[in-house]
Amino acid sequence: MAIVDPTTPGELWYPIPSLPGYEFSSEFRVRSFRYKGEAPRRLTAKPRFLAIYKAKIGYLMFHARVEGKAKLVYLHHVVAELAYGAVSGVRNHIRHLDDNKLNNYTSNIAQGTAGDNREDARRNRTMLIGSRHPLAILTEDDVRDIRRKLASGVRNKEIVKEYGLASSSVTYIRKRKTWKHVV
Repeated sequence: MAIVDPTTPGELWYPIPSLPGYEFSSEFRVRSFRYKGEAPRRLTAKPRFLAIYKAKIGYLMFHARVEGKAKLVYLHHVVAELAYGAVSGVRNHIRHLDDNKLNNYTSNIAQGTAGDNREDARRNRTMLIGSRHPLAILTEDDVRDIRRKLASGVRNKEIVKEYGLASSSVTYIRKRKTWKHVV
Protein backbone atom coordinates (compact mmCIF):
# COMPACT_ATOMS: atom_id res chain seq x y z
CA MET A 1 0.00 0.00 0.00
CA ALA A 2 1.16 3.51 -0.73
CA ILE A 3 1.67 5.94 2.10
CA VAL A 4 1.53 9.69 1.48
CA ASP A 5 4.49 10.98 3.42
CA PRO A 6 5.33 14.72 3.42
CA THR A 7 9.01 13.95 4.18
CA THR A 8 9.58 11.88 1.02
CA PRO A 9 11.55 13.96 -1.52
CA GLY A 10 10.12 14.24 -5.02
CA GLU A 11 6.67 13.51 -6.36
CA LEU A 12 5.65 9.86 -6.36
CA TRP A 13 2.66 8.54 -8.32
CA TYR A 14 0.42 5.68 -7.21
CA PRO A 15 -2.31 3.97 -9.26
CA ILE A 16 -5.73 4.23 -7.59
CA PRO A 17 -7.08 0.65 -7.34
CA SER A 18 -10.76 1.63 -7.41
CA LEU A 19 -10.25 4.02 -10.35
CA PRO A 20 -8.49 2.28 -13.27
CA GLY A 21 -6.58 4.77 -15.40
CA TYR A 22 -6.17 7.29 -12.55
CA GLU A 23 -3.13 8.02 -10.41
CA PHE A 24 -2.63 9.96 -7.18
CA SER A 25 0.62 11.70 -6.24
CA SER A 26 2.46 12.36 -3.01
CA GLU A 27 1.88 16.06 -3.79
CA PHE A 28 -1.92 15.49 -3.66
CA ARG A 29 -2.40 15.75 -7.41
CA VAL A 30 -4.53 13.45 -9.57
CA ARG A 31 -3.95 12.54 -13.19
CA SER A 32 -5.92 10.50 -15.66
CA PHE A 33 -4.64 8.36 -18.48
CA ARG A 34 -8.17 7.97 -19.84
CA TYR A 35 -9.33 9.68 -22.99
CA LYS A 36 -11.68 12.52 -22.21
CA GLY A 37 -15.25 11.61 -23.01
CA GLU A 38 -17.21 8.40 -23.33
CA ALA A 39 -14.45 6.00 -24.39
CA PRO A 40 -14.26 3.43 -21.57
CA ARG A 41 -11.15 1.28 -21.21
CA ARG A 42 -9.13 3.38 -23.67
CA LEU A 43 -6.00 4.84 -22.16
CA THR A 44 -3.61 7.45 -23.49
CA ALA A 45 0.13 7.76 -22.95
CA LYS A 46 -0.16 11.46 -22.09
CA PRO A 47 -1.86 12.08 -18.73
CA ARG A 48 -4.44 14.77 -18.08
CA PHE A 49 -4.22 16.50 -14.70
CA LEU A 50 -7.54 16.84 -12.92
CA ALA A 51 -8.74 19.85 -10.99
CA ILE A 52 -9.09 19.31 -7.27
CA TYR A 53 -11.55 21.61 -5.59
CA LYS A 54 -13.11 22.23 -2.22
CA ALA A 55 -16.71 21.07 -2.08
CA LYS A 56 -19.42 23.02 -0.24
CA ILE A 57 -19.13 20.61 2.70
CA GLY A 58 -15.40 21.38 3.04
CA TYR A 59 -13.73 18.24 1.65
CA LEU A 60 -11.32 18.21 -1.29
CA MET A 61 -12.64 16.27 -4.28
CA PHE A 62 -12.27 15.66 -8.00
CA HIS A 63 -14.37 14.32 -10.88
CA ALA A 64 -13.66 10.88 -12.35
CA ARG A 65 -15.39 8.49 -14.74
CA VAL A 66 -16.07 4.94 -13.60
CA GLU A 67 -17.65 2.51 -16.05
CA GLY A 68 -18.76 5.40 -18.23
CA LYS A 69 -20.45 7.30 -15.39
CA ALA A 70 -19.30 10.55 -13.77
CA LYS A 71 -18.33 10.21 -10.12
CA LEU A 72 -17.27 12.68 -7.43
CA VAL A 73 -14.30 11.30 -5.50
CA TYR A 74 -13.19 12.58 -2.11
CA LEU A 75 -9.42 12.96 -1.80
CA HIS A 76 -9.35 11.52 1.74
CA HIS A 77 -11.05 8.35 0.46
CA VAL A 78 -8.27 7.90 -2.10
CA VAL A 79 -5.61 8.44 0.57
CA ALA A 80 -7.31 5.89 2.84
CA GLU A 81 -7.61 3.35 0.01
CA LEU A 82 -3.92 3.70 -0.83
CA ALA A 83 -2.84 3.54 2.82
CA TYR A 84 -5.20 0.90 4.22
CA GLY A 85 -6.80 -0.89 1.27
CA ALA A 86 -10.45 -1.03 0.29
CA VAL A 87 -12.90 0.33 2.84
CA SER A 88 -15.69 -2.07 3.73
CA GLY A 89 -17.67 -3.60 6.56
CA VAL A 90 -18.42 -1.96 9.88
CA ARG A 91 -15.36 0.28 9.83
CA ASN A 92 -16.48 2.02 6.67
CA HIS A 93 -16.04 5.65 7.72
CA ILE A 94 -12.94 7.58 6.74
CA ARG A 95 -12.06 9.92 9.60
CA HIS A 96 -9.94 13.05 9.81
CA LEU A 97 -8.42 12.59 13.26
CA ASP A 98 -8.00 16.33 13.81
CA ASP A 99 -11.38 17.12 12.12
CA ASN A 100 -9.58 19.36 9.61
CA LYS A 101 -11.18 18.39 6.29
CA LEU A 102 -8.22 19.82 4.34
CA ASN A 103 -5.56 17.77 6.18
CA ASN A 104 -5.36 14.62 4.04
CA TYR A 105 -2.01 13.21 5.18
CA THR A 106 -2.10 9.53 6.14
CA SER A 107 -1.11 10.45 9.69
CA ASN A 108 -4.47 12.25 9.97
CA ILE A 109 -6.65 9.72 8.11
CA ALA A 110 -8.05 6.58 9.73
CA GLN A 111 -10.80 4.06 9.16
CA GLY A 112 -13.47 3.73 11.80
CA THR A 113 -17.12 3.63 12.70
CA ALA A 114 -19.59 6.49 12.96
CA GLY A 115 -19.09 6.33 16.73
CA ASP A 116 -15.33 6.74 16.32
CA ASN A 117 -15.97 9.80 14.17
CA ARG A 118 -18.26 11.32 16.83
CA GLU A 119 -15.60 10.69 19.50
CA ASP A 120 -13.05 12.53 17.33
CA ALA A 121 -15.46 15.48 17.10
CA ARG A 122 -15.97 15.49 20.88
CA ARG A 123 -12.23 15.24 21.55
CA ASN A 124 -11.46 18.05 19.09
CA ARG A 125 -14.38 20.16 20.35
CA THR A 126 -15.87 20.49 16.87
CA MET A 127 -19.17 18.81 17.79
CA LEU A 128 -21.89 21.39 18.29
CA ILE A 129 -23.29 20.48 21.69
CA GLY A 130 -25.01 22.57 24.31
CA SER A 131 -25.14 26.32 23.81
CA ARG A 132 -22.68 26.06 20.87
CA HIS A 133 -25.45 24.47 18.81
CA PRO A 134 -27.13 27.14 16.65
CA LEU A 135 -30.64 26.00 17.65
CA ALA A 136 -29.98 25.88 21.40
CA ILE A 137 -32.51 27.74 23.53
CA LEU A 138 -30.71 27.25 26.83
CA THR A 139 -27.19 27.87 28.04
CA GLU A 140 -25.19 25.60 30.34
CA ASP A 141 -25.92 28.02 33.22
CA ASP A 142 -29.66 27.75 32.50
CA VAL A 143 -29.43 23.95 32.70
CA ARG A 144 -27.57 24.11 36.03
CA ASP A 145 -30.24 26.51 37.33
CA ILE A 146 -33.06 24.20 36.14
CA ARG A 147 -31.44 21.20 37.83
CA ARG A 148 -31.01 23.18 41.06
CA LYS A 149 -34.67 24.20 40.99
CA LEU A 150 -35.82 20.64 40.30
CA ALA A 151 -33.67 19.36 43.18
CA SER A 152 -35.20 21.95 45.53
CA GLY A 153 -38.73 20.80 44.65
CA VAL A 154 -39.85 23.26 41.97
CA ARG A 155 -42.40 21.60 39.66
CA ASN A 156 -41.85 20.97 35.95
CA LYS A 157 -44.80 23.23 35.01
CA GLU A 158 -43.22 26.27 36.66
CA ILE A 159 -39.89 25.70 34.88
CA VAL A 160 -41.71 25.17 31.58
CA LYS A 161 -43.40 28.58 31.95
CA GLU A 162 -40.24 30.36 33.08
CA TYR A 163 -37.97 29.10 30.27
CA GLY A 164 -40.55 28.52 27.51
CA LEU A 165 -39.69 24.84 27.15
CA ALA A 166 -41.70 21.72 26.46
CA SER A 167 -42.46 19.59 29.51
CA SER A 168 -40.50 16.69 27.98
CA SER A 169 -37.41 18.92 27.66
CA VAL A 170 -37.43 19.62 31.39
CA THR A 171 -37.88 15.90 32.10
CA TYR A 172 -34.93 15.01 29.85
CA ILE A 173 -32.76 17.62 31.60
CA ARG A 174 -33.75 16.19 35.01
CA LYS A 175 -33.01 12.61 33.91
CA ARG A 176 -29.76 13.74 32.21
CA LYS A 177 -30.84 12.38 28.84
CA THR A 178 -29.98 15.76 27.37
CA TRP A 179 -27.27 18.20 28.38
CA LYS A 180 -25.22 15.27 29.72
CA HIS A 181 -22.03 17.31 29.47
CA VAL A 182 -23.28 19.83 32.07
CA VAL A 183 -22.24 18.95 35.61
